Amino acid sequence: FDILLPNQAISQYRYFISDRLNHDTHIMVLELQPGVNVKAFEKKINDWYSSYYVKPFSERFGKSLKGFDESKIKLSLRPLAEGHYNISEGWGHYTNAKNIYQLACLVLVILLIASLNYILLAVSSAASRSQEVGLRKVMGAARTSIILQFWVETQIIVFFAVIVSLLLINILLPLFNIIIDTRLEINNFSWKEIFTALLLLSLILGVLAGYYPARLMSKMKPASILKSFQTFKVNPRFSRILVVAQYSVCIVLIIAAVVINRQMQFISNKDLGFDKEQVLMISNQTYDPVFTKHIRDRLFFFAAKEPSLLKSAVLNGGLDGGANMNGFMLNGEQQYLRELSVDYDYFDLLNLKLVSGRLFSKAIPTDTSFKQQRVVVNQTLWNMLGDSVKLGVYNEAINRVIIGVVKDYHFASLTERIQPQQHVLATHYIDKFIFKIKAGKMAEEISRIEREWKTITGNYPFEYSFLDQSIENMYMPELRWQKTIQASCFFAVFIACMGLFGLSAINAANRTKEIGIRKVLGATVTQLVTTLSKNFMVMVGIAILIAMPIAWWLMNNWLEDFAYRIHFSIWILFFAGLAAVLIALIAVEFQAIKAATANPVNSLRTD
Repeated sequence: FDILLPNQAISQYRYFISDRLNHDTHIMVLELQPGVNVKAFEKKINDWYSSYYVKPFSERFGKSLKGFDESKIKLSLRPLAEGHYNISEGWGHYTNAKNIYQLACLVLVILLIASLNYILLAVSSAASRSQEVGLRKVMGAARTSIILQFWVETQIIVFFAVIVSLLLINILLPLFNIIIDTRLEINNFSWKEIFTALLLLSLILGVLAGYYPARLMSKMKPASILKSFQTFKVNPRFSRILVVAQYSVCIVLIIAAVVINRQMQFISNKDLGFDKEQVLMISNQTYDPVFTKHIRDRLFFFAAKEPSLLKSAVLNGGLDGGANMNGFMLNGEQQYLRELSVDYDYFDLLNLKLVSGRLFSKAIPTDTSFKQQRVVVNQTLWNMLGDSVKLGVYNEAINRVIIGVVKDYHFASLTERIQPQQHVLATHYIDKFIFKIKAGKMAEEISRIEREWKTITGNYPFEYSFLDQSIENMYMPELRWQKTIQASCFFAVFIACMGLFGLSAINAANRTKEIGIRKVLGATVTQLVTTLSKNFMVMVGIAILIAMPIAWWLMNNWLEDFAYRIHFSIWILFFAGLAAVLIALIAVEFQAIKAATANPVNSLRTD
């Protein structure tokens, strides 16, 4: 926040206190003394709450509310930090801890893939250094000194990578902030903690990535290495397991990226039941009903003279989930509906379809009556009320007279199904003034409306938004996750291809003599490339078989958060598998073609 205002500064504060029960709509922040028993204090504060709020409420309204249970109305205490990581009613901001864990897992997965690939590439280059190891052993070098040499080399590489990463952070952090929609800065953290964490990370990665190549090279027998000055054949069997594991992860990420992208496209293109394009919303900053009416009348009079301002209306709440929640009893069960306060032209502006009955009309005075208030409901609420509900007749369940029914439309996120909804006429407070603007005239009309707004209000802040953008903002967490998965998928696949490239180099080095003999016996380049690539395609095939059920389970769980979702069709798995095969072929074929086109005389000269 930038500004704090006392609650008493709100113009209606004294009215709320003197005329009715105080609003229970604020989160209260308490700082307890050290050593206070939280449970005991919670009981104490609820005793007070019951005396001053619950019992007066029960005495005034309890008898008229069917099934009312005052024992369920109570305050609960929670640590402040929990509000940042768990959804809390009324809490303005929170970070879903699940997303943090998922992001951390992605980082660890990519780091693990990078470490495994370093092992594969180190082993690949180690084959060319076997002569060096053999000579050192002949000269008396102990196995521990060879292990130490390779580990130190790995550790130096890791330290250099950490230094480079610190430099890259300053370049890439703004991009990272855009992807996850945050404002991280290096200066927000202690450099002491950063350097300590990086030092520990460097040591751990150095040991993990450097141990296996060092151990493998130290086991070489000098007699086998130096015999006829041959290059020692390195054949790390479990490296194939590593490639299958890391490539399985890559395929899972590819499938996740495709599914998330298709779901977000589905949301963007789904018909919401109303026209969201070219709709401008202006926020009203005053609670004064008289002044608000003055603003509305002047603003709409101005809009009527502007050819590019096609329609005007008002709205309390929003089409991004904002609405009043009203409870009602139906067939002995507690039900809830959402209520939007609108005006006469709201339905026409958004092109909402009337199913039966009529809409609000200025020619019918009873539409503004508070006694047996008139409402327009959606189909979901109409169907919920049952066969006995009638138009123009008082409905006891919702305590309203239904005058019309509009076709269901999405006034909240597609993560939830359309809820029962009623529309009432906005008579006092107005949250938003909304305008339908002619295509191509948006910027021009915003400037004109702003000038008129400041003239009417006396320079009140001019705050506006666009309906389509406010709807899109509902899905910002999913859009951020889409970008994160796409970036992670790119890095993981790129690093995995490096591993395949390294392993194909090992394979080519180990089969040099075999390739030479096959060429002498008449094998073509195509046959040799197929022979060298066959094992890799088998590994990729195994990775696909492992990844597909895992991806299917993970993404179906993710899609369960959406009430309206795509169908997880088989072609998504087919596309991911085909992409994985093509990427693997690109990574492997270079080494295979290089080995297949080499002169067999060079490989067979010593034999």
